[in-house]
Amino acid sequence: LKHYIILQLHMKSVFQLVLIITALTLLSHAVKDGVERRLEQILQPRILMHNPCDKCPHTCVCPATIDPAPFCYCPHDK
Repeated sequence: LKHYIILQLHMKSVFQLVLIITALTLLSHAVKDGVERRLEQILQPRILMHNPCDKCPHTCVCPATIDPAPFCYCPHDK
């Protein structure tokens, strides 16, 4: 019975460790994707002419980091 309890505690610890590693991996991927998207938005400016971006039916979006905002990026124009 003592060995069974020790084994159960060990399995619980292993399971918790797997959950923590999985959560950290998902968080890491989310942060990486967010940073890449933000850099893409900032590094691909387009002139804002109060009409859609070139070859894109959607309205341009101005990044908050550029102020004043003479440039914009189009999230749909790849």
